[in-house]
Amino acid sequence: MELQALVPGKNPGLSIAEALAFLDKTETEYKVYDVSLYGLIVQSQEDLGKYADLLGGTLKICRIEEKIKKKDLADYPPHGQPGSLHAENTLLSTFKQKWQTKKGGVYSPADLLKKRIREEVVIQGTDKLYIGKTIAVNNPFEQARRDMKKPARIGLTMAPSRAMILVNLSKARDNMLDPFCGSGTIPIEAIVNGVKEVIASDKNKKAVEAALENMKWAKKKYNSETEIKAEVCDARKIHEKFSGIDAIATEPELGPPLTNPVPKKDAETIQKYLHNMYSRFMESAWKALCDNGKVAIVLPAIMSKKGRFIRQRPEFKGFKLADPFKKIPKNQKKRWMHKTIIDEEREPGKKRVVAREFAVFEKKRF
Repeated sequence: MELQALVPGKNPGLSIAEALAFLDKTETEYKVYDVSLYGLIVQSQEDLGKYADLLGGTLKICRIEEKIKKKDLADYPPHGQPGSLHAENTLLSTFKQKWQTKKGGVYSPADLLKKRIREEVVIQGTDKLYIGKTIAVNNPFEQARRDMKKPARIGLTMAPSRAMILVNLSKARDNMLDPFCGSGTIPIEAIVNGVKEVIASDKNKKAVEAALENMKWAKKKYNSETEIKAEVCDARKIHEKFSGIDAIATEPELGPPLTNPVPKKDAETIQKYLHNMYSRFMESAWKALCDNGKVAIVLPAIMSKKGRFIRQRPEFKGFKLADPFKKIPKNQKKRWMHKTIIDEEREPGKKRVVAREFAVFEKKRF
């Protein structure tokens, strides 16, 4: 089995959690060899490059050719080839002596596609550097086209990359339901991802009509055989219309739009109100799901005036919180103990007032 690396985007935890869930749901034979904030290194006989556009949080997929110690980079022979350094900045000056690169040391997927660059990579692991070649990248232009060209729009929508992450975290294969579908961003990504049956529902009739129009468009554009359905339904009563659901992937209402941090007490009041609403939805979801069903959901994390996120209580009757990093070896697990992941940065250094917190809940058996 050869070593391959999946290079995460700006939220490494979220990207790596998604990649592990995706490899599991596709029944890919793999073993985690190493993992860091800069890359998920796996052993697999499969060419993982074919999955590049089905992973919302992975920037690049690379084939690893050799491993060296960090201290040995200074003695590494110059290549003079285009290259990217996915590692701590202390290695950048040494890296620039060996490879052609951009000022920051990294070619983005857009750079590689626009300029048709065939690059080499250096990826930092736990205690080694992995050197290889990029074999595939996630195409940001196609994601943007999918977002901008869909025929129907209602309100603000989740970015396609985040919607794809949510679909993959749910491990949806046979069927998936989004009960807060809006104009259908998450269902569209499920269609692209190859889920066999995708169902959209919402209590807003106009949203359902928009979602269905967008799903039909996506199915035609991507020549998909996915079965699609859209129905008006209150998310607190989905069990009355749906049953035997394998996976739910959804972003419910995240509370009032906030432009500035709020006092801790106000944030807690909002979270308590929302938790009551989510609990009623999860009660209905439990009845609609099959025995091994999962709910991949976005929960709000609200920034308080003291600069701390006030989070939802991730406890719902009949569900247990899944560990997205279960496949990481115990000797590397220390950094990957959290079970929910906040997607907090809008751009470097600027945190959201209401951030998305990604979580996966598994239905308990009684």
